[in-house]
Amino acid sequence: SATGLLPTDMSLTYKLNPKIDLLLTMRFMGDRHHGNPDKFSVKNPQMEYSEGTISPAMQVHLTEWLHVKIEAGYAFYRNFEFLDGNKTAKPMMRNQLFITGQILYSVCKLPCDISENSLSKRC
Repeated sequence: SATGLLPTDMSLTYKLNPKIDLLLTMRFMGDRHHGNPDKFSVKNPQMEYSEGTISPAMQVHLTEWLHVKIEAGYAFYRNFEFLDGNKTAKPMMRNQLFITGQILYSVCKLPCDISENSLSKRC
């Protein structure tokens, strides 16, 4: 088997104007959690999940410090498993559409303007 690091989040951003960014994002998320055997009826309780998403998004910069983001897309490769060391229970997880919104508050001025050589600037 192969091992290595993979990016969990890839995003393309197009600056429509100084107030609006359009994004296309692909994410891969997942984790494994171990439970306390004293609280569960199995010797080695574990739960693991994984999911991929692809979504367009729009971020509106209301001020230099306050931003609103709306994102809608498709969730795929949805996997959720309960394990006890020997047996696996896999509930049915269908691929599906999603929509989400965020209100973001920045502690430094965003977004940086690449035309001003912002890659060398720090907040």
